[in-house]
Amino acid sequence: MKLIKFWVIFTALLLLNGCFNPEPAKIAHFSWVGYEMPFISGEVDRYPQVEYIKTQNASHTMQLLKNKQVDAGYLTLDQVLQMRDQGVDLKVVLVSDISAGADIVLAQPGIQTAADIKGKVIGYEKNALSEIILYHFLEKYRLTPADVTLHDIREEDKPKAFQDNEIDIIITYFPYANNLLKMGANELFDSSEIPETILDVLAVRESVFKEKRSAICSSVQIHLKGVDYLKKNYEDSKYQLAQRLNASAQEVEQSLNGITIPSSGANYHLLKEQSGFAELSNNLLQLMQQANMLKNQDDLTNLFSNQCIK
Repeated sequence: MKLIKFWVIFTALLLLNGCFNPEPAKIAHFSWVGYEMPFISGEVDRYPQVEYIKTQNASHTMQLLKNKQVDAGYLTLDQVLQMRDQGVDLKVVLVSDISAGADIVLAQPGIQTAADIKGKVIGYEKNALSEIILYHFLEKYRLTPADVTLHDIREEDKPKAFQDNEIDIIITYFPYANNLLKMGANELFDSSEIPETILDVLAVRESVFKEKRSAICSSVQIHLKGVDYLKKNYEDSKYQLAQRLNASAQEVEQSLNGITIPSSGANYHLLKEQSGFAELSNNLLQLMQQANMLKNQDDLTNLFSNQCIK
C-alpha cells in the first residue's frame, strides 16, 4: 500500500513539474540588425521559457516554421504573407523594424538611366523581399522583367560576381552594400522610396500562440526591452551589435540609419484593430498578387495581434 501511495505521489509531482516547466517557445532568427534587439539588454537569460534558434537566412527560418520545428520566427511581412499562402497559419505579434533605405539597388559605374538598365543582368537572391524591391525598381524606370535578365545569386556571392562583371545591377541591403559601394557601385533605388512597404516582424504559428501565449509574449517583451536599451545606450548597443553581426560599428550605424525601430507604444498602435497595419498589409497583398507571387486569396483574418504589447 505504501509503495502504491509513493508512486501516486511521485507521478503527481512529475506531472506538476511538467506543468510548471513547459516546453520553451522556439524563436528562429538570422543575422540582421533588426532581429538582434533581444540580445543587447541582457534579458534573454532571465526567460528560460524562450529559446532562440539561429538560422542561416530567411529561407531557413521559413522552412523550420513550415516543418513545425520552431514556434515563431523573424521574417519580413511579405514572407509572412507568402507562408500564409502556402497554408502556414502565421500571426504577427511584433513589428521589429521598418525599412527606410536599408534595402538598395546598386549598379556598375555608368548605369544610371532606363536606357542603361535595359538589357542588363540583375543579380538578386530570389525571395519575396527581393521580388518586392525588383517590382518597385523596374516600375520606377518604367521597365518590365522582360527588359532585363534576372540572375538568382546568393548574398555572399554578389561582390565577386559584381567585381568580375558577371552582373550589372544588384539588389542587396546594408551592411552588404558597403563592399559594393567601395567598388564604385552607384545607387539606383532604395527602400526609402517605398515607405512602410518592407516591414520585419515576429510571426508565430496561430496554434502555438494559443498554447504558448505567455512564452511568446515574453519573447516580445525581451525584444522591446532591447529596443529601450538601444535608445538609452546607443553607443554600447552599437558595439554589441557589431560583435554579434561580425561587422564594424560604422556598418551597424549605417544599417540602423536605414531602418525605423518601433517602440512598445508604436507597436501597440501599429498592431491594434482598425490600424494602419491592416491597410498596409492589404496594399502589400495586392502588390504581391499583381506580381504573381501568391496563388490563393487571403482575407488577412487573424494576421496580427497586439495582445503581447504592454
